[in-house]
Amino acid sequence: MIVVRPAWVLLFILVVAGAFVIAPASAQPPDKTPQSTAEKSEPAVDPDSVTALSRMGKYLASLKTLAFDADISTDVVLDNQQKLLIGGVVRYLAVHPGKLRVELVTDSMKRHFFHNGRKFTMVAPEEGYFAELEASIPTREFLATAAREYGVEMPLADLVEWGHAQDSWKDIREGFLVGKPKVNGEETEHWAFRSPDLDWEIWIKSGDKPLPLRISTVNTRDPAKPRFEATLKWSEAKVAKDEMFTPALPKETQRIEFKKIAPKKEGKQ
Repeated sequence: MIVVRPAWVLLFILVVAGAFVIAPASAQPPDKTPQSTAEKSEPAVDPDSVTALSRMGKYLASLKTLAFDADISTDVVLDNQQKLLIGGVVRYLAVHPGKLRVELVTDSMKRHFFHNGRKFTMVAPEEGYFAELEASIPTREFLATAAREYGVEMPLADLVEWGHAQDSWKDIREGFLVGKPKVNGEETEHWAFRSPDLDWEIWIKSGDKPLPLRISTVNTRDPAKPRFEATLKWSEAKVAKDEMFTPALPKETQRIEFKKIAPKKEGKQ
């Protein structure tokens, strides 16, 4: 998840037989805030900040179907430390516990992801190839396994898991309310957090439907501190047909294999 899971390194590379896919990076709180803890010896976590996250997580977990579109942008860091801003859009349809469809289009590529409860498929429609894995487990469990074993991470995948894990927010070191601005005309609470290797902000819709409407993260592990931002537009849940979660592949589409992450050698990080 965004907050604590090492898998949430949102400037990710999806390695598939030499191909790679760019996706979200991470964001940081403002330099000056009414509750800044920069001069304190111990970071402070406002209890209300964790309550807000828990309330949002419980609401997300209560939804049988998650459906939203998001405008995204992410910093891509070159070898010379120059940062490029890549924009895109992503469309999500997830049905708990085992169905997922994600359509990702950025300035540089297009990828589609499917999980039908039996298999997980990644499709590169413009390049004409796909890769597939057996995945007869719940979507949120598979995504964690795919990130750990194959380095496969999708933007905003944490929304599928939020609210299901009991210790979702255990690694938060700082958390405070920034303000109550509007996002796309909706009133929100804007919270800022700090976790190991990640500074992040979230704008949660006010009222009885506490949906995340904007997420911004900064990967503090990277010296260049790349930023990712997503603004979400949620849709009313609709009946999702089974065929929506299995790709209809043209006959000429070539299958390639996902590459497993090489195990780290002892003594090397």
